[in-house]
Amino acid sequence: MNTRKVIEKARRFGKPFRVTNGQKFRLKDIDPGDTLGLKSEDKPRTTEELVSGIQALRGAAGQALCAGQMGRSGDFSGHGRRR
Repeated sequence: MNTRKVIEKARRFGKPFRVTNGQKFRLKDIDPGDTLGLKSEDKPRTTEELVSGIQALRGAAGQALCAGQMGRSGDFSGHGRRR
């Protein structure tokens, strides 16, 4: 699965848990038993999705690091010139 699809699935899954207004958020209003309809038999599939998400994050972090190194030193070696 490509990174863009993984990110979109993560956004849809995480939307109910997103805090958009901190003033109105109260932890006591959250039901800890809410599983969003997931059952025990969904665990292998959700574990695979978690691994895919972690890999996508690693790739994005690597790209960001690489872009940061490129901007500083002009090469991809990670050994930027120090001034």
